[in-house]
Amino acid sequence: MGSMQLLESLDLRMNSLSGIIPQSLANLNFLETLNLSYNNLSGGIPTGNQLQAIFDPYEYMGNAYLCGSPLNKSCNTSETSHNDTVENNNNDLDEILLYLIVVIGFGFGFWVFFGVLVLKRNWRYCFFQMVDNMFDRIYVFVILYFARLRRDA
Repeated sequence: MGSMQLLESLDLRMNSLSGIIPQSLANLNFLETLNLSYNNLSGGIPTGNQLQAIFDPYEYMGNAYLCGSPLNKSCNTSETSHNDTVENNNNDLDEILLYLIVVIGFGFGFWVFFGVLVLKRNWRYCFFQMVDNMFDRIYVFVILYFARLRRDA
């Protein structure tokens, strides 16, 4: 990027960029507009004539861990020590917990339902009698429906 000395405008908003802003951007002397808003950038904004003098703080908006001038957020070590590996580890942990909770919930619901059928004989008989009655009703409905279709045709 630093070798593009004649670059005048750069719009990288909403591109899911992460990491720090390269120092080479400060060396672009003809750069008039730079929009890095709504990414996941972190660290300090590089110091240089162009990046400090021209740009509006709104062009860095949406980057929670970005600091330095022209933003009114100072760069101290607790804010700039954010890195993507910690965030990715949190996302992986959230995903693992989600799958674990789904599996536990399915297992619990499965065994509550079928465990009762295994342990309670009269409930088991009632359940399968209900299933048989439902199949019988569906069978009678289908047979009557097709008989009515043949009669009307």
